[in-house]
Amino acid sequence: MTIKIAQNKIQITNLSLIEATGPDSADFLHAQFTGDCKSLAENQMMLTSWCSPKGRVLYLIRVVKSEHKLLLLVSTEQKDDLLKRLKMFLFRSKVTLNDCSESHSIIVCHGESSLDSTCPSDTTKTKFTDDQQWVITPKHRQKVVWDSLSVEAATPDHIKIHDLLYGIPSLPEELSDQFLPQEINLENLNGLSFEKGCYPGQEIIARVKYRGKVKRSLKRYSVKKSQPIEVGSKLIDGEQKSVGTVIESIEVSPDHQQVLAVVNMDCNEVRLAHKPDSNLTAIATKIL
Repeated sequence: MTIKIAQNKIQITNLSLIEATGPDSADFLHAQFTGDCKSLAENQMMLTSWCSPKGRVLYLIRVVKSEHKLLLLVSTEQKDDLLKRLKMFLFRSKVTLNDCSESHSIIVCHGESSLDSTCPSDTTKTKFTDDQQWVITPKHRQKVVWDSLSVEAATPDHIKIHDLLYGIPSLPEELSDQFLPQEINLENLNGLSFEKGCYPGQEIIARVKYRGKVKRSLKRYSVKKSQPIEVGSKLIDGEQKSVGTVIESIEVSPDHQQVLAVVNMDCNEVRLAHKPDSNLTAIATKIL
């Protein structure tokens, strides 16, 4: 079953905003995250990660360059922990990290013509894909910006649809510290650079790549199923061996769902562990 991205606007409530300012902010984040923070263009968004020393992704972070600052969008349930950990590594760096979640709003728009160019000057606009645009605005501007968007309001499920089509991962807290960044498609999404210097986990991440030992990848599947497939659900092959984990799912009709899952590369047959008679059909993702 084919799913499409409709024109809409969505008020985001599950992401928080951290603002990084100061002359060392780009260098500091560049040395912590897997993506190239120093090469970000003005109003460009990058989905990147912060990893453990073992190279596993702890947090997924959207980074936006906006004038003299970098804006970090992170899961609200992980925001306090991320902020606390980042501050532990500041040392003498001239960087200030501020939690701006209460003072700003985040809006996502889908559709090429959905974003009005007349947004207020203190509002940050960024385009992540050809189909998705983000608006970060002070709370007192929220209604003006929202009303200027001449598309229908929608639920956050439409973000899931977009991310499924493009192979864009999400990582709830229960799946933290399990996957290498290249296993969840960050290299293809420009959130993992092998040209930059050191960062936490860099040695292991690079070794796995250059020795050709990446064994899992993010894949999109279609499955006929009446009950919702939970994030974290285990996948098996025809011999009942564990081969992967579901990291996102969406019901696109009463008896049809699509999922993103981290799956062994050499596996051709994939089933749900809790329903072995269900067969998942692989579907290609769009290129960013």
